[in-house]
Order: sequence, then C-alpha cells, then structure tokens
Amino acid sequence: MRSRLFLVFTFVSLIIITFGAARKEMVLQSGKVFYLKLQPVDPRAFMQGDKMRLNYEINYNKNDYLHMSGACLMLDEKQIGIYITDMPKDKCTDSGNIWLKMQKTNFKFITDSYFFQEGMADKYIIAKYAILKYDGQGSAMLTGLAYETMQEIE
Repeated sequence: MRSRLFLVFTFVSLIIITFGAARKEMVLQSGKVFYLKLQPVDPRAFMQGDKMRLNYEINYNKNDYLHMSGACLMLDEKQIGIYITDMPKDKCTDSGNIWLKMQKTNFKFITDSYFFQEGMADKYIIAKYAILKYDGQGSAMLTGLAYETMQEIE
C-alpha cells in the first residue's frame, strides 16, 4: 500500500514538473521580447559563484503599486521598457505594452539576478540591457543580457 502511494505521489510530482517546464519552454519559443535598461551592478555573489545582480533602470515608486495586483510597463518603439504606470490590464495589453503581475512577497516584477559560467564576469559586466520574454499572462522570463546595441551577449 505504501509503495503504491509513493508511486502515485511520484507520478503526480513528475506531471507537475513537466507541465511547468513545458510552460516555460512555450514562453521561450513564442513570448513577446522586450528589454529593460540596466544600471551598473556587481557581478560576484559569495557562495553562489558568478552571477549578476540586476538593477533595472525603470522609474517607479514601490509604494504607488503595493495595493495593486499588477502594473503596466510602457514600451518605446525599440521595445525597451520606459516607465511603469497603473493602467488597467486590458488597456495596457491592447496598446502593445506589457502588463506584469506583482510578486507581493518581494515587490519585484521579474528576477533580479542572472547566473553565468564562472570566469565570464568580464563578458557580462558590460551588459546594458536585460532581454525578457512576456508570456501574455502577467509574467516575464529573463532570457539573456545584451550590449548597448541590443545584441545578445553569448
């Protein structure tokens, strides 16, 4: 009986993991690409190897959005995020911008770190943009970093 229960839980866990991975892969394949300008950051993290802590150069006041479930990231003609506003989701996405859900626990729209192979810090420290893909549902996935020319660093 215990072994059957273990097998059922294992099977359910594998289904959940597979579904999550498939969803992320779908965003990588078909998500809307946009960029966020980066401010200078320190590329080292003690005990974690090489990573870059990302500071996004977006003008917003955290306190203005704490009561909201999300906010609209306005994009320019190059698909670079310029500023955040409290525009409603429907109006935001209809105008070609990005509506992002808030992560209440940490108040951030997207990830704030980028891991890379050890010893490659010099290559990534010159990054000027974060490359992200939007899933259309309020989440964005960091997919890489880019030079000033918006060419991806490989």
